[in-house]
Amino acid sequence: MKRIHNVLKEQTTREVAVNTVGNYLNIIFSAIYVVVIARLFSPADNGVYIVLFTLVYVFTNIFDFGTSATIYSYLPAVLTDKTKKFEFLKITFLYQTFLAGIALLILGIFITPLNDQWLKLHVPLRYFLWTFGTIPLLIWQNFVLNTLYASRRFTMANILINTINIVRLLILFLVLLLGTLNLEWLLIIFGPVGPILFFLLIIVLYPNIPRKFLTATINRQHLNVGYSAVFFVATQFYFVASRLDLFIIAHFLTKPEVGYYGLAQKIVFSILTTINSVTQVLSPQFAVAQSQYEIIRLMKRFCVYCLLPVALLIGAIVTPNTIYTFVFSNAFNPMHHIVRLLSGVHIFFVIMQIPMLFFLYTIKKPRYVLISNLLLLFIIGLGSYYGVQRFGLTGPPLALLISYLIVTLFAYMYFFRELRRLPKE
Repeated sequence: MKRIHNVLKEQTTREVAVNTVGNYLNIIFSAIYVVVIARLFSPADNGVYIVLFTLVYVFTNIFDFGTSATIYSYLPAVLTDKTKKFEFLKITFLYQTFLAGIALLILGIFITPLNDQWLKLHVPLRYFLWTFGTIPLLIWQNFVLNTLYASRRFTMANILINTINIVRLLILFLVLLLGTLNLEWLLIIFGPVGPILFFLLIIVLYPNIPRKFLTATINRQHLNVGYSAVFFVATQFYFVASRLDLFIIAHFLTKPEVGYYGLAQKIVFSILTTINSVTQVLSPQFAVAQSQYEIIRLMKRFCVYCLLPVALLIGAIVTPNTIYTFVFSNAFNPMHHIVRLLSGVHIFFVIMQIPMLFFLYTIKKPRYVLISNLLLLFIIGLGSYYGVQRFGLTGPPLALLISYLIVTLFAYMYFFRELRRLPKE
């Protein structure tokens, strides 16, 4: 009891609690969005919406170019020096924006074949303009959020996110009451509206920040490319791998089946976002840990903090069909077993986070993460490609299970090998 009491008193626990509450509020809003959209739109339209916004989130993460890791690794050291802080943020922002701008221009060339030949959505091109136009806005929003997290302003970050959720939900219901809600309005509300509201709130809450940022000197000494480049490549392998199954389903199966799988995937991913509340707080602590004792202590903390998301994944497995039908209607009944399969498989995703944090921040060897994510991409891609054609919607979860089992074994094998090289105390 004393040990539990001590854990509860720690600042780390309070930060995890704040982040967890904020993330779960975000999940509640996400669940409301999922239910409302499932009730108002057909499985085919729901499938189009999910595919388009899966593209948005994949490319937003790809075009991060490793800056999130750079912010977490280097910003805390210069927080007390305002000059260096804004110099670091400005050069990092310009570096990311420059690379993302080039990438978006290249991506724009492939809109037509992406629409008609690869994904076979056959929707108006303006739908892609709304969704792809959201990407730079989300990149900048994430930049500011990562800055807040690295500065340990978890409360403010979560207030901003959930304020946007409230306003966005109100706009959704307003458009619904006006009788003008359609797929395009959905893309606008869940696309550019959120980031624009975010930046307006930042300007109101921190009116001096934009001026200090704009007047800061561009100092290339604060540009850290090496570590972030490896991290960037590693994370891109994962983000593509985590959405590749949906794209393969979109190519081989029907739009309603894409809607079933996409909705199941969205439910599971909503649960998994709560892991971020733990990793965002523990990452800096893994970065300063230097002994086996400290790492084992952090492992125990991680296991305690992640009991709730694991319980939610198990809850999604044991939830009766009648509840899923009540929430999402009979139109989405084929989704039920997919939710259960994906929930069980992604428990291994939680287990994998310990060695990944250790590789990235303690021993600073992101090559292990790079290899792990490359394995995920290869196995998920190959398994889903053949699995969809043979087993339909059941194929991709089987491919995910095989990939996570192999990568988990690989990661822990090297985790314990590297851990033994650290001093015991």
